[in-house]
Amino acid sequence: MTFCTFGPAVALGRDRTPGVKTISDLHSSVAAAAQVLFGDGELDPPAFVSLHDVAHAHALAATSFSHTTNGKRYLLIGHRSSFDEVAKIVGEKRPELKKLMRGKKGGRARDEYGWESGRVERDLGFKYEPLEEYVGEFADQVYELMHDAGQV
Repeated sequence: MTFCTFGPAVALGRDRTPGVKTISDLHSSVAAAAQVLFGDGELDPPAFVSLHDVAHAHALAATSFSHTTNGKRYLLIGHRSSFDEVAKIVGEKRPELKKLMRGKKGGRARDEYGWESGRVERDLGFKYEPLEEYVGEFADQVYELMHDAGQV
């Protein structure tokens, strides 16, 4: 049997967990990102990955049974970006949410952190989703939840 470990960045996208009816029902990193954008939360470092990419990487590892992946730890970081950039994408996708976003977002991850997440791409033949795609899915779900709650 082979094992590997994944360390995902802040995972965003549409949370497909059954029973999600409010922002507080969202997956922990999705809820934390919503709290940064619309509340008083803080989250560092600002590095992101799609929820779908996290699930896909796990599925690839589970089905590869490769000695290439055995015992390795993988960082899943699709994009190093600032919360300002994420807020811009959210606002472009759902302009109704712009007025609800808070001013502080957090900065861009500094280059001296020096993480490298390309090994998962090489070992598993994995490709990350575009940032705009999964942040757009996140924006759609946040809008739908806030709309259903009468907040937008």
